[in-house]
Amino acid sequence: MRRLRAAGAVGVLTLLTATTLQAQARPTDTTSVAQLTAAHKCVVMTGSGDPAFVRNFNPYTATSLPSGQFVRGSMYEPLIATTLGGKLQQPWLAQSYKWTNGGKTLTLNIRKGVKWSDGQALTAADVVYSLTAGQQDKVMDMIGFTRPDTNIASVKQVGQYGVAITLKSPDSQFIVANLNLQFVVPKHVFSKQKDVSTWTNPNPVGSGPFAKVGRFTTQDYVLLKNPTYWMAGAPKVPCLEYLQATSNDAALLLIQSGQADWTHNFVPNVDKAYIAKDPKHFHAFYGKSGYPVGLMLDTTKYPYSLPAFRQALGILPCLPGALPVIEVGRAVLVRELSGLAHRVRRALIGLILLLALRHSRFLLTRLPVLSRTPPTHRRSRV
Repeated sequence: MRRLRAAGAVGVLTLLTATTLQAQARPTDTTSVAQLTAAHKCVVMTGSGDPAFVRNFNPYTATSLPSGQFVRGSMYEPLIATTLGGKLQQPWLAQSYKWTNGGKTLTLNIRKGVKWSDGQALTAADVVYSLTAGQQDKVMDMIGFTRPDTNIASVKQVGQYGVAITLKSPDSQFIVANLNLQFVVPKHVFSKQKDVSTWTNPNPVGSGPFAKVGRFTTQDYVLLKNPTYWMAGAPKVPCLEYLQATSNDAALLLIQSGQADWTHNFVPNVDKAYIAKDPKHFHAFYGKSGYPVGLMLDTTKYPYSLPAFRQALGILPCLPGALPVIEVGRAVLVRELSGLAHRVRRALIGLILLLALRHSRFLLTRLPVLSRTPPTHRRSRV
């Protein structure tokens, strides 16, 4: 997936103006896209294929809706933020933690001084409630606490800012696989809801950097900066604005024209379709982790129609040191074998088969002789 942003997404971090770009504005001969995006008061974002916006900020049910794109993180925060792949664990609402009891008890020290956007203090009671909220409504169970096969023995409050989670057996992946999914919600708000699964939470009370809804329509909404956010100096921008885009093409037009600063959409040939329009200010990147990379083959065409060939191709990425052969840098190098020059294609096919032969005795009896054209039965001339 490629994410796009214009310079304005960066420019507003250090230079804010009082002018808000109107939705119908377009760059003119004297006004560059960079000037327009820099004039945004908010960081303006857009999606793709969005339906009419519904005011739903329930962090348990709205994540697939346009209104829920930023509800987890901007409004409701995690205890520990773990990067994709689990390589880095950043303490968040839990400012520190430690394992004891032979790796079965995890004690969280909850950050002091954090307030909900309604002014009430965030304490260990909110954390214990959030971790065990599945008892109130199954949709709120983020860590599997209520599952019959749960490995969690107990969750207890330790003082005003301590929480102890005890497991039935040690689990080195508990933080990455379970706790990383958990966000903290205010007990004094959510515990009063009779049916959280249908509640839309139209006026959210959160602890995050953008916890207040400033404007909401069926095509646009604005999240305002939390003035009492616990992280000093953050957030750097006063608001986030999300615009409706009915398709990828509509989103591309919004960002090309300077109406939007950021989008997460896939753009075919993004270098030509987007970056080339203004290389100084238009940028794109691929997420390099957390997204599966797939190779799609047309199995009606030779040699992709051969099961043995596909088996050999499937072995290649699993071999030590083989992955860089097919994936380099930000994108898949071999998008479609049939698009390669003839010599490169034959060399790659030969490499795949050679590696497969070295690592699979089964394939020794199954691999056919490959040629440039499909083998056919030729009729003899009389």
